[in-house]
Amino acid sequence: MYIFKKGDPDYHVQLNDNFKELSDGKVSKTGNETITGIKNFTGNLRVAGNDVLTTVKTDPLWSGAWMMNAVQTVTPKRKITDCQTGWILVFQGWDSSTSSSSNSIFQFFHVPKAHAVNFSGRGINLQISDWKGANRGIKYIYVNDTTIKGHEMNGTVPNNTVVMTRVFEY
Repeated sequence: MYIFKKGDPDYHVQLNDNFKELSDGKVSKTGNETITGIKNFTGNLRVAGNDVLTTVKTDPLWSGAWMMNAVQTVTPKRKITDCQTGWILVFQGWDSSTSSSSNSIFQFFHVPKAHAVNFSGRGINLQISDWKGANRGIKYIYVNDTTIKGHEMNGTVPNNTVVMTRVFEY
């Protein structure tokens, strides 16, 4: 494929209806076409004006080990509405003998950015379970565009078996 640019010797070649001239003198292909094979794109990829997720963000927007009780509020580094689809909240088991999170019983909860747009500050019920899948309780949180706030019942039995350890962009 050749990109015609103003000043090129073949610039005035007759173009059919599948091509159109852009304002910067380049020519773009229009019309319907099936594309096969591997195509390497540089920069951001957009389809119909929307960004396409091409990389997974693995750096946490927040990390810690919080029970998410009534006085705890998490403020991730990025607003939920600035994320691709929302936040992923990560919970892990809580080891009360060491007062730290355990490296087990991982539970992931997706909070869509639509929640912050349509139900900002309203409560979300997250069902938590033990490693066997038995219902162990809930975590109740309030989410808006910039924060995740806890609830007093999150620190009581049986809701105190997991703690929030990370927030990721999704």
